[in-house]
Amino acid sequence: MPGVSLKRLIKKGKETHEIFMDLLDIFPERIGVLDENENLLLGVNIEDPEIKIPVKTDDEVLGWVLGDKQSKVFARLLQQYVTKENERKTLGQEVLTMYREINIIYDFSEKLAKTIDPENIAEMALEEANHLIKATGSVVFLIDKNDQKKLISESGQGYMTEADLSYPDYFFGNIENIESAEIINDTKSDSRLGSLDSKITSLVYAPLKVKQRMLGLIILFNEEKTLYRAADLKLLTTIALQAASAIESALLYKEIIEEAKSREEALRRVDKLKDEFLANTSHELRTPLNGIIGLSESLFDNIQGEGLKEVLSMIISS
Repeated sequence: MPGVSLKRLIKKGKETHEIFMDLLDIFPERIGVLDENENLLLGVNIEDPEIKIPVKTDDEVLGWVLGDKQSKVFARLLQQYVTKENERKTLGQEVLTMYREINIIYDFSEKLAKTIDPENIAEMALEEANHLIKATGSVVFLIDKNDQKKLISESGQGYMTEADLSYPDYFFGNIENIESAEIINDTKSDSRLGSLDSKITSLVYAPLKVKQRMLGLIILFNEEKTLYRAADLKLLTTIALQAASAIESALLYKEIIEEAKSREEALRRVDKLKDEFLANTSHELRTPLNGIIGLSESLFDNIQGEGLKEVLSMIISS
């Protein structure tokens, strides 16, 4: 429980302090409570105590209880109080973290709803990640429908390029096989990162996945002596999930638009071919018809018989 002292816990509120003073009155033995610097907080300062019991939270010593064997009961009560306060504070921090994450998801979703461009979505994801997680550089790679890896957004230092992903022996050269997010706080000792920029000391990454479909990867780098934590990984994973869903929708929309344009172009070609066919057909039909009409006109002037002339007149007039 960093930043918490035994002194503040004991004197937290008038009622709490009075309870501990009453407990001291219950025990007839001499008892002393010291803080982490061995300053007296409660009871008496015993120069040569029979026992000295540490009061801890996690692995941190907050102080000691001095006295004889009977003072163990008081030490256990004090330790129980410290443990409960630690649990209460941890729960409060978890609630605040959860509330923060909910706000992040909501705000990020609102931003993503305003665009249907994969590049813009990637830029927004990096902007959000760099705002929440310390990094000196970051990138987003996408895998296209031809399984080619494309760098679509980057910020800060340019630690990686598309060419870096073309090496199959390189860890990030196989991003399609990455299944989960990971923190690497010592890049120098990780044999998978042999060709990584030597200035980078730590990194954290999360896959852009929708169900079982791998869309790409978001990576944050740091060349400063910063250790990424589980909370950072959780935040980046949350951003990656949101971004992946938006990118998939954007790619689907782009695909639908391209298919619609292709259909529209195909219809235009069909209309053009139809017009050409009708024009050619009309020409082909008119050529022999013109010959028939000319022959009929010639026969009309030289033939006898009203019935036949009537037939020829119908041919000519049509």
